[in-house]
Amino acid sequence: MWTFRRKILLGYGAGLFLIIVVLAGAMTLLLRLGRASESILRENYQSILAAENMIDAAERQDSATLLILLGYEQQGVSEFRGNEAPFLQWLGRAKDNITIPGEKEIIDNLEVKYTLYLKEVSDLLFLQRTDPPAAVNRYHEVILPLFRSILETCIKLRELNHETMYAASMRAGKQAVQAVFSILIIGGVSVLLVIVFSLFLSRLISRPVSELKEAALRLAQGSYDVQVPVRGSDELALLATQFNLMVEKLKQFHEMNIDRIIAEKRKSEAIISSVDDGLLVLDENLRITNLNPEATKIFGGIPEGCLGKHILEVMPEKKLFHFIRTTLASGQAPR
Repeated sequence: MWTFRRKILLGYGAGLFLIIVVLAGAMTLLLRLGRASESILRENYQSILAAENMIDAAERQDSATLLILLGYEQQGVSEFRGNEAPFLQWLGRAKDNITIPGEKEIIDNLEVKYTLYLKEVSDLLFLQRTDPPAAVNRYHEVILPLFRSILETCIKLRELNHETMYAASMRAGKQAVQAVFSILIIGGVSVLLVIVFSLFLSRLISRPVSELKEAALRLAQGSYDVQVPVRGSDELALLATQFNLMVEKLKQFHEMNIDRIIAEKRKSEAIISSVDDGLLVLDENLRITNLNPEATKIFGGIPEGCLGKHILEVMPEKKLFHFIRTTLASGQAPR
């Protein structure tokens, strides 16, 4: 049986389920955003950082080459070799982080160019010792264009990862907007459903209670034909059923009492009429409620229409009125 308590628990259980769904959806979307951000940092930022550091190392090596041409061979060679290892190290990191289409071709091309660059600088060092003018020409004709090509390739690698990171950032932004709208929609639907259920629940409770209240008021006014509609099989329906049974019993009791009262009244009237002495019946307000034929004769033919009237309206006898008041006040007959 669907009890009232079970209905309430079911309704609020559904609301709680919707809240859990909203929280789970929010957590899922946040995790997706977190993974997207992590992917941007892992896949693109490392390659951008590698390209920046290779550009820096290549520029330092070019400056070292110029030092060699200016005659500072030992200092130039030391600085050139000191930046060779960092360049190769960052090149290796870039090779290990290939995630974008076209990135492998750029890195392979960069590796070939840098290997050739190292060979040309090594040859330049030997040429500088034997023929400095020829070494300068060799630098301008071969090494400098090769250096610039290496820089352009590093910049190309950096820009490719920049564009990819920007696209990934835009996707993450769209996911964030979608997450916000999804949470708002699900949350709005949940709130709407909770409001609808609350209104339904309030009506479910208030309607039977209002009907019971109206029926109780009508019952208090003496209407014993009132009935409360019975809907369903929960506690409120059981209460309505019991109320209807109570009304039916009160109706039977009321009808039984009326019949008894009428019978008692008829019995009293018969007794009053059969008494040989004059008998006048008054209530606490000294209004005539009954009298027998002998009383009518004694008091000079009082009309029967005097029932319900004050005794002074019918018999303006002050002395008699005084005796009656004294008797009512003391409860004893006057002497």
